[in-house]
Parts: sequence; structure tokens; C-alpha cells
Amino acid sequence: MINNDEMLDYIYNESVFFSEHVDLDRLCRFYDEITKTQFLSWENKLFLWHQLSRWSFVTKEYSIPLVMKYNWDLLKEIDMKFKEAFYEENVFDKPEKRIAFSKRNKDLVVIITSQLIAKGHGPTKSALDRAACLQDLGKTVIIFNTAELLTMVGNIPFKNTNVATYCEENLEKTSIEWKGHEIPYVQCEPNMPSIEAVRVLYKTISELKPAFVMEIGNSSLLANCIDDLIPVVFISMGPSLLTPCICSYHTRNRDYTTEEKEILKYVGVDYDRFFPLPFTFSIKEARNIYKKSDLDIAEDVFVSVVVGARLSLDVNKEFLDFLEKFASDKHYIVFLGFWDNYEDVKKERPDLFKYVRYLGNQDDVTGIMRAFDLYINPYRRGGGTSVVEAMAQGLAALAIDYGDVAYNIAPEFLCKDYDEMLDRIKILTTDKDEYNKAREIALKRAEYMLDTKNAMKNLCDMIYERESTSEKD
Repeated sequence: MINNDEMLDYIYNESVFFSEHVDLDRLCRFYDEITKTQFLSWENKLFLWHQLSRWSFVTKEYSIPLVMKYNWDLLKEIDMKFKEAFYEENVFDKPEKRIAFSKRNKDLVVIITSQLIAKGHGPTKSALDRAACLQDLGKTVIIFNTAELLTMVGNIPFKNTNVATYCEENLEKTSIEWKGHEIPYVQCEPNMPSIEAVRVLYKTISELKPAFVMEIGNSSLLANCIDDLIPVVFISMGPSLLTPCICSYHTRNRDYTTEEKEILKYVGVDYDRFFPLPFTFSIKEARNIYKKSDLDIAEDVFVSVVVGARLSLDVNKEFLDFLEKFASDKHYIVFLGFWDNYEDVKKERPDLFKYVRYLGNQDDVTGIMRAFDLYINPYRRGGGTSVVEAMAQGLAALAIDYGDVAYNIAPEFLCKDYDEMLDRIKILTTDKDEYNKAREIALKRAEYMLDTKNAMKNLCDMIYERESTSEKD
């Protein structure tokens, strides 16, 4: 164990190391030291938990069940220490039991999200979509934005600290407009989580007595406390991987791996706490209908598209080598999103980039997708929204069986590696019948992934049945 006097230096030095290297064993030791030390406060540990969770999201070597185990252990330690301070005898007592289901308002649902910013932002759309669909089902919905994501509360020296975007202009709003819906809204100051603020929100929600609380995106200490009083269902923004959280219920749309089952057993989570439910999306209406010629590409050229907010990480040597095997004057590759080192990569691979177009971040993604023929996914964890946008326009989508894109696409589109993906590309570019079949599969899958209203109805039905049965027992 690291001595207390050395702990802050140790943490900073490790953050410097991990900013340049990938080392799974060393990361596990780092987690272990942070979790077990008594030198750090719960605030310090929460700050570090968010930073390390971010590493797992962007580094495929860390997006594995073993790291989730360590991440879950640290979260449980934080939750325990926070609640020791949150519940104070004769000041703010812990409830002896939950509010009975029969005494809750069956027509009220509270949504807790740790971040709500621009309406093109995936987690923001997810929260607003679910709220709007619940309203369509006759429910009253209130969104609480706790602003807990990547909190700077408890921050300590740390190399390349990730900081969440915070939307100041939403702070005074009492409602958010979304697709013709007015959704009641509360946003916290960017100093969360504070014990006093969480107590105020806890008291407010306890007085509302909603049927249940929905937590979207990232583990919230407010949601963890509310779960002692009213059941919380957690909806992860990374549905392809088991996501650590403390609340009662989770949603899940695929079977567990053997490793995941072992982790659930280790952390004491029963399988029946998971509801079978797809993670659904919404997409913007196309403002324009693009053609290839609008992008300075001949109409007879086959065009594959790659989309990402972190293309500098996603487009690595292995993926570029793969693209070089089929890129030609008859098959272009278009990149959409953010690519910080684009010019450097272009200089390194001039022959490949004769057939590459980088269009930057696009606001009208749905419209521009109509100019493409195929969606190709690098080996990465994220990208779940863009592939649904592509399939909704009839694009087949190929991905290696890993990450959110693989979770969202039809099973027929999964590949074991880049070699198999290359074989599939050859078929789709030469066999019109196979391409048309793939197009129909994509459209059908997109319809399923966009049906948030039905998913919300099923979720309400499952929770109400579970809660009413538990009360009778």
C-alpha cells in the first residue's frame, strides 16, 4: 500500500504514466490503491472514479469486465462513505423502508441525468426522448439534471483531467421544449454533488412520491440515495458493456457473458434486477437530401462512411491498413465527426487519402447519410447513435463484435475481424441483390431501435408488475 504522505504524488505520477501508456495490470493496482486508502475523501475518490471511468470508455483495452469489477468496487466504497455523511441521526435519518408502491403516484416518473446540454448530444437526446414518450403514455415527467458527470468536486492534481460541458443557459429554465413537448426541468449548480443540495433534492423527490425514478447515463449519488426510498432503474449510455451502478434495476438487451455473470455475483447483483429492454434512440429529421455530387463525389462511386467524435483515437494503424485494402477511385471513404490529427494522418498516407473525404462535424447527419452506401465501424466502444442514423437511411452497417455499434446493429452485420469485414464489403459492392437484402435488414433494425415509446411502455409495465408483486409478498 502507498503511504498517505506519498498518495497525491503517486496519483499524479500514475495519471502521467497512463496518459502515454496502456497497462492493464498497473491500472488494476491503481484502482486497488485508490479504493483502499483512507487518506482520500469520498469527494477525492469520486473525482478519480469519473476520470478512470472515462479512461475505460476511450481505451478498448480497459473496456473489459475485469476493469468493471475494480470500477464497481470503487463506486461502492464512494457510495458507502457518501451515505455515512448524507444520513445523519436526528438530522437527516435514513428511511427504514421504501415508500409502498400503493402510496406512490403511478402517473409520475422522475428522470435523473448527470448532464443535459445541447440537443444534439446523445445522452441529452436520450433523456428528452424518454421523457417525451412517457408524456405520450399519459405520465407526468420531471427531469433533474444533477450535473454530477466528471465532477470537479474533490479534484486533485491529475494529468489531462477530463471536464464535463455545463450549459449555463439552462440553469434558470423550469422546462425544456422537445419535439412539441414541454418537459418540467430542474438543473443543479456545477458544484455537485454536495450533501446539502442532494438532501434538498432527495426531500423534493420523496414528497413527489413518483412510481419510480429513471437514471440515465452515469451513476449519480442522488439516485443512489433515492433508491433507498423509491426504486431507481438505471439506463446506461454504453449498453454494450456492463456498467457499474448501485440502484435497484438495470436494463439489458443481450445475454451476459460468463465473465459478466461472475462480476454480478461478486458485487451481489441478482440477474432478476435486469429488465430485458433495448436501448432506443431518436434521430433528427433530415433538413436536406444530399447526393454524392453535393460532396464532390461521382454518383457511380460506392461510398462508405465512418463517424466518430474521437476519430483521432478510433482511426488507428490497424484500421487504416484495413481501409487501404479496398479504397479506390470506385470506393471512397468519408469521415464525419472530430478528427484532431487528420492532417498528420493524411500526410502519412497520401495514397489512401486520394480516396478519403473528411467533412468534419455535421449537424444534418440524417440528411447527409443518404449520400452514402455503407457504414463501417472501427474497433471501438462508442458510436451507437450514428449507426442508427445510418441504418434509418437504409445503410448496411458492418462492425466487429465489440462495443455499442455491434450492440445496435442486426446480427447479420457482425464480423469477427477486419478480414471478414473486407469479405463482406466485397460482396456488398458487387452483388446488388445482397446489397438490397442488407438494406432491408438495416431499415427493419432501425425501426426497432427507434421505438422508444414502446420500450417505455414495456418498462413501466415491468416495473409496475415487479413492484406490486413485491408489495403483496
